[in-house]
Amino acid sequence: MLLKHKQDVEGKIPRDVIIYDWHYTPQTDGYPSVEWFRKQGLDVFICPTTVCHDWEFVDTESITRNIELFTAAGKKHGAIGFLNTNWEFPYQGFIDIGWHGLAYGADAAWSGDASLRQAEVFDARFAKVFFRAEGADLGKVFRLLGEPNEILRREWPEAVWMRSRDFFHENPQTQDYAMEIDRVFLGQRGFHMFSRDQLARAANRILAVTDQADRLLAARSVSAEANREVLPVLEYASRKRHYLARRLLYMQSARDSYQQALALRNHPVMVNAALQDARALLEALAVDLEILDETMRGLWAPRLKDAGLAQSSMLYLKHRDLYREMAKSLENAAAKHAIDGTLPPAAEIGLEQVAPEQVAAAGRAEPTGSSQ
Repeated sequence: MLLKHKQDVEGKIPRDVIIYDWHYTPQTDGYPSVEWFRKQGLDVFICPTTVCHDWEFVDTESITRNIELFTAAGKKHGAIGFLNTNWEFPYQGFIDIGWHGLAYGADAAWSGDASLRQAEVFDARFAKVFFRAEGADLGKVFRLLGEPNEILRREWPEAVWMRSRDFFHENPQTQDYAMEIDRVFLGQRGFHMFSRDQLARAANRILAVTDQADRLLAARSVSAEANREVLPVLEYASRKRHYLARRLLYMQSARDSYQQALALRNHPVMVNAALQDARALLEALAVDLEILDETMRGLWAPRLKDAGLAQSSMLYLKHRDLYREMAKSLENAAAKHAIDGTLPPAAEIGLEQVAPEQVAAAGRAEPTGSSQ
């Protein structure tokens, strides 16, 4: 059973019940639920996670901090065990992306020496045991692929309720997936996560850490003597992060191109060039998503599982279709301009710019219906 209001069950839980206490993000209050259940005379397992069902990207910083703090609380209050959870959907990068966190959790549960889990030290230990490879590089790849979460937090610290899935797929106002994500994040409806500078800074930092992960994978994959089947999953995870960064950059560039077309509407050649630039950017993103979908299916097929595949493919392909609908709208806009010299408002295409005051206002309130 799931317990949401512990006052409703105080003194009513049979003593032979074992509690599995879930906390998937770091808590600043010392995890009082562990102590409460222990005071009820109940045995407790502490249950952190390595891959959560609503994370698009594994959040290495959050995972490791939560494990350290939760384990300390469990030991302090006499928890009888540690159960590390790992939720798998193919679009999230597969269960394999959680091996680093699973090993980290095992070490935290079994060892009281936190110095062994300092980043460089632990990554080398993990690479040696899991891949039978020397050096820390293949362990560091997992850590680098978790960096986008921290980058997004640094750029928008007020949005603590955001999940990495929201940045990749979801309309956070309606909980609908992939239908109007770019209009939501970088355009209309009053929900604007980034100013122009924040957007460019976040995207370029994501590209930088992902490029570093790619270089380490290219240089060190040959040295892996065990669990080599995990390496293509890491490459897929890296490709997803590249796509996210390009989306943030390309959508803003597409907006800029449409604004240029509006400003130069009396110069047909320049208008056509600007519209073509915007269409090319949207088509590049659509192709990125087709490649991600094809790669995901190729990795998923040998696992002989159907669960999650159709939904995961739907997320990619609906978003792809959105880009192509926008590209078609640009094609229609070019045809209209050729006839009467006018262009539709940017909002009709989904490429309107966001005023700085709109960006500031969006950060002041959590949209209705969002959840931690």
